Amino acid sequence: APLPDFGRSGDALAILVGNSRAMWPAFLRWLKAQKDPDALSDPVDTFAAEAICGAVGRFAAASAAAAGRKAAVAHDSFWASDMTPARLVDMNRAARVAGVCYFSDAMFLSVHPTFGAWVAFRAVVVLDLPASHLRGPPAPLPPLLSDDEAAAAKAAFDEALRASAAEELRVDGMPRHLAHKWAAMRDCVRRGREHRYGARQSEYHYTKDRSLLAAELA
Repeated sequence: APLPDFGRSGDALAILVGNSRAMWPAFLRWLKAQKDPDALSDPVDTFAAEAICGAVGRFAAASAAAAGRKAAVAHDSFWASDMTPARLVDMNRAARVAGVCYFSDAMFLSVHPTFGAWVAFRAVVVLDLPASHLRGPPAPLPPLLSDDEAAAAKAAFDEALRASAAEELRVDGMPRHLAHKWAAMRDCVRRGREHRYGARQSEYHYTKDRSLLAAELA
């Protein structure tokens, strides 16, 4: 179903927010400054929400001021971490529609023109602002995988899927050996390899293992 658009009949500005590996140092600085990091149920999601809400709040206030309005522009944020049916957004589809990434249906893998497979999406923010003054919908990106990359990535995807089916998975992370299998699929993409997540960032992305964060802060 379409996202709510403040009654604008489809003419509402929506912003897709994601990150590359550049998020990790900023996240670690933020985490180190927390009084009780262990009390956070999901540190990365908490950090992302705090950073995104702050940036969107400032943008909404500035947009209102530019239009001579006192109240900040209304907005609604849909989080990648929110699995509530009414709030669930397919972030990969949003990235494809926005022309941000090429999406492989066969592997459920988004590939960015610069960062390759090493991107993550955090939120879609809808604002009570018009979007009709912008250029029309961007053209879909062409496939950003060569035939050999696609074949290798599909083989890695099938292996990760097979191994995952044999495990009892949880929403709060997967075993480390499975994390390596899923990361192996991303490693099949040559584009953006210089932006690959560091080992601990990559493992934490999949496992949510707090010992990785402790090692980073040590």
